[in-house]
Amino acid sequence: MSKRDDFLFAVQTAILADCILRQSKKDPTSKEKTFSHPAHIIGRMDDLLYAADRIPEHMTAFEAAHSYCFYMIDSLREDDERSSGREAELPSWFARY
Repeated sequence: MSKRDDFLFAVQTAILADCILRQSKKDPTSKEKTFSHPAHIIGRMDDLLYAADRIPEHMTAFEAAHSYCFYMIDSLREDDERSSGREAELPSWFARY
């Protein structure tokens, strides 16, 4: 598998695990939409594919997946922000500006 494929596999696994975890903790009476909602996931796929084509040479697939997931997956970003005491920043390698 290529670095791109490894990255996509790692991020997909993290997204699925996060969806399962969030769904298992969700109050069944809640109207809150989670990352597991298909419309939300489809909206993020463009970002994921964009990032997969822009992994810096010096990064491994795992490092890129970690960087991507800890910014794009709400629960990971929020935990990281709480533990570090600072707001997460969009990694420059997959920013679209």
